[in-house]
Amino acid sequence: MQQPSTRGARLQYIDALRGISILLVVLHHVINKMGPVMAHPSALAVRDTLASFRLPLFFFLSGYFAYRASDKWSRDKLKSVFSKKLQAQLLGTAVFASAYFYCFHQDIAGGLAAIGATRYWFAIALFQMFAIYILLMLCTRHARSDMFTWLLIAVTVIIYGIHLIITRDHYCIELCNEADRAGWGKLSYYFPFFAFGILARKAGYRLFRLIENRNFTLALVSTFFISILFINDMDFSTTGKLLYLIPGFTGVLTLFALFYRSREYFDSDKRLPRLMAFTGRRTLDIYYLHYFFVPDLAFIPITFYLQNPVLPLLAIGLTASCGIVALSLLLSATIRVSPRLSSFLFASK
Repeated sequence: MQQPSTRGARLQYIDALRGISILLVVLHHVINKMGPVMAHPSALAVRDTLASFRLPLFFFLSGYFAYRASDKWSRDKLKSVFSKKLQAQLLGTAVFASAYFYCFHQDIAGGLAAIGATRYWFAIALFQMFAIYILLMLCTRHARSDMFTWLLIAVTVIIYGIHLIITRDHYCIELCNEADRAGWGKLSYYFPFFAFGILARKAGYRLFRLIENRNFTLALVSTFFISILFINDMDFSTTGKLLYLIPGFTGVLTLFALFYRSREYFDSDKRLPRLMAFTGRRTLDIYYLHYFFVPDLAFIPITFYLQNPVLPLLAIGLTASCGIVALSLLLSATIRVSPRLSSFLFASK
């Protein structure tokens, strides 16, 4: 079977998977606004299952796209890429977060000072991860290729170890928000998935051959489904947090394998894969804008969900999420009409 290139032209199936990842992010925020129904055990199970791989997938794909071979990091390229990340992820966050705080009558200065504890923490944590990656690449630029790999693994273990130490007295998977004003708790928890994305892209064809192996895929999918059966029983002790990584890693790789095996479909000219891929290329736009459109759905009576709320909850949640994504894309397209605004807010042409 012909293997897809790991460099050069955009990978449509990866863009489509990014589209799914941002839809899952929006869905999570919609579900959290559904009110009393979220106290139902099956509703909590749905939320916890999606949460186990939702943001891990987002960070994995961010790392996957971040990777460049060391010979691609010329001084001018480094300066250009870092400048764009600085502008899009820090300046863009400041602008959209300020607009959100203003529109929803929140303290702008206080919100920006504690940005890691607000809705807009993701871009800040992602920028910090990217900065760590750049530093590691610079440190190993003239060393052997495997030196970067081993250093990244070592740094990831250290960062996550620090996370476990810092949060050992907190009954939460991240640092409690009050103590996480710079987003360091979220950075330390999700960095392994960002690093996993980098290593997956670096592995190239070796990863593709692995996920084409039926025995590996069967073991992967089985491990994922078994882990989510017990996800509600996992506490957030040190051992529990380590176990919680299992559905994250296996869920991410399961979805990656599914989309990779369907890459011919996503490379087609059919409307749905093209829309998914386009959405995936606008994840930052959607992330910044979707918060303005998330509705409060607590008004829906709990009796509407019947005895088992899973299907009604997912139907309402996905419908609302698709609508929010559409509105975000429409507003994004309006902003991008102006090349200056597009460049200023999203660091894109």
